[in-house]
Amino acid sequence: MNLMPDLTIVPMWFLFIMSFVVLNQWVFKPTLKILKEREKLTVGHRHHAQENIHKAQAKLKTYETVLNEARQQGRKMREELIKKAQDEQKEALLLARQKAESITTKFKNDLEREITGVRQNLKTESETLADEIVKKLVA
Repeated sequence: MNLMPDLTIVPMWFLFIMSFVVLNQWVFKPTLKILKEREKLTVGHRHHAQENIHKAQAKLKTYETVLNEARQQGRKMREELIKKAQDEQKEALLLARQKAESITTKFKNDLEREITGVRQNLKTESETLADEIVKKLVA
């Protein structure tokens, strides 16, 4: 076995170089170009996706802020309405009490007048009856 190269090495090197040139031109360069474009698109899409995520988070934060403000405003309005309703209820109760007191006072006064009238009537009738009894006893 001879380890020294012979003259067939020249055509082998020529075929190797030609194969490398052809493969480089027709396979390696297009494949590398496709891989670079793919990497570029992937990075671009990732960057675009990150931007969209940041925009969405910013909008979400804005919406949450607006929603919290609306909730606070709603609570405030509800509390104001409840307070207004309570005030109106107190006022209505006060008016009802005043009206009831007025009616009660009127009925008491009317009743006292009637009692006074009945007492005077009874007094007059009792005096008349007493006079008649005295007249009958004396006569």
